[in-house]
Amino acid sequence: AISKPQSLMLVNMTDFDLMRRAGPEPEILIDGKSASPGSLPAETCLGRRLIKIAKDLCIVTMNPIDTGERVKMMSEETIQTEAEGINTITKALEGHKASLCFDPPFPNVSTLFGNEVSGKWRIEIDDLPSVVSGHWSIAPTNEGSDVKVKMEVNTGWRPKGLPLLMKFVTTIVPVFRNWPETYQWVATVHHGDLTMHAQWERTTSDRGESYQAMSGTKKRGKEMNPKK
Repeated sequence: AISKPQSLMLVNMTDFDLMRRAGPEPEILIDGKSASPGSLPAETCLGRRLIKIAKDLCIVTMNPIDTGERVKMMSEETIQTEAEGINTITKALEGHKASLCFDPPFPNVSTLFGNEVSGKWRIEIDDLPSVVSGHWSIAPTNEGSDVKVKMEVNTGWRPKGLPLLMKFVTTIVPVFRNWPETYQWVATVHHGDLTMHAQWERTTSDRGESYQAMSGTKKRGKEMNPKK
């Protein structure tokens, strides 16, 4: 599992299912190296592999780490503002659309040194009104000359209309739905030059142990890395 995330990456699969076991064994390569997937309980009876097959993906990368750069504003075509600040940031590409929405509007941090404000945020992808959501806050640092911006993820993936088997798998292994809730984004904005230092953090020590136990990958990892 990812210990030091570089972003919050969300992949919306418009149409997907688990691969059928019929046919030849799949070959999986990651950076040219062979990789083995996990397996489902009673995989032979279910007739499926623990490999998702999907088409028409929409990949959304939220707040990729951009450290030491000046705070930048997007173009007017992708941002909706109100008097209080940013309401919605939207990006569209190849028939897909993703929006980051704030309630109340996200203010201009350069006007908030010494003040504390907070609110809610959510990400919309295509026709899904809230893929993940959480709280944002802006507060002065202990020194008072900078501000700390934090975006916490409080609500994970809540899918609807899944194939029956996928609904079963994502229910018995909660990490499929809840992993975004272990992420938070923290940034410090410096008052003088408005440069920002930001990072994503994992908020728990859980690294998908329930998935590893269900899929057998934890045991396999121990076998591949025996103790000396």
